[in-house]
Amino acid sequence: MSESPKIKLIRSYEGKNVADAYAKYRPSYPKAVTDRIIGYLRNKMGMDAQTKFESMPDVGCGCGQSTYIFADYFKSIVGIDISEAQIEQARKLNQYENISYQLVHGYVFPFGDNSIDLIASGTAAHFFDIPKFEKECERVLKPNGVCVVFSRAIYSIKPILNDDENAPAPSYPFYNFYKEFFVDINGDEGNIVAIDGNKVLFNKIQNDSKECFKDLIYRDENVNTLVDLKNFMTTMGEYLILMETQKPDIDPLTVMAKKVKKLFNMEGVPDENVKLITESIIYMFVFTKRG
Repeated sequence: MSESPKIKLIRSYEGKNVADAYAKYRPSYPKAVTDRIIGYLRNKMGMDAQTKFESMPDVGCGCGQSTYIFADYFKSIVGIDISEAQIEQARKLNQYENISYQLVHGYVFPFGDNSIDLIASGTAAHFFDIPKFEKECERVLKPNGVCVVFSRAIYSIKPILNDDENAPAPSYPFYNFYKEFFVDINGDEGNIVAIDGNKVLFNKIQNDSKECFKDLIYRDENVNTLVDLKNFMTTMGEYLILMETQKPDIDPLTVMAKKVKKLFNMEGVPDENVKLITESIIYMFVFTKRG
């Protein structure tokens, strides 16, 4: 029996090469993300700013970039993922005593009923069976506990001309670059869901408390050159599988880089000399367990 498209997408992100690329090139999330989530949770739980929450899981934690941003706010955090390679990397990189990582398959989280303050998932929910995920969230969340799903996508790119960040230059949306790159790497449509605001996932949530936020746009200090941009795109599992198994004559990242340089009228300029101002956007939705 052939694997479903969703299973194929998940499998493409399980391997050691992807885990290594995540650890090297996937940045964490800005403080504005944590501030928004924790502020929302405190309001729902009626807790003051000085009190730490008890516990939370980060579902689909990868190497921990979406986990340790919560370290200061919880007594105990468990990052869970189905990839053994990702969990090994997360444990290797972990610097927090209140964070641990577990390999978990399926939709039975290792927590009791009504025991969790927050469930978070960063750029991972496009892998999920949302009805099963929501059902398990409802089981383990405390009354008024919150589930938050968020993803990051590069929003726009702008060239820095003559090493002057203030020099006039147009800013270009990055969405079409994403879509064309995913076509070139035979990418799964689930990735388009993640960069398209998670609308498909949001619409599947049955809890009528759900809310959606799309106003967190920030300068991404981790993507300052075309080399940085290419490195970030290497973290796509389908790209790594394509390069390992099919070994195409032309690297899809080379194709993308040429398109960017043509847009900037910078053909012939080495990738490392194509300097960028990059904006990323956080797509986020939440729902609350009714008391």
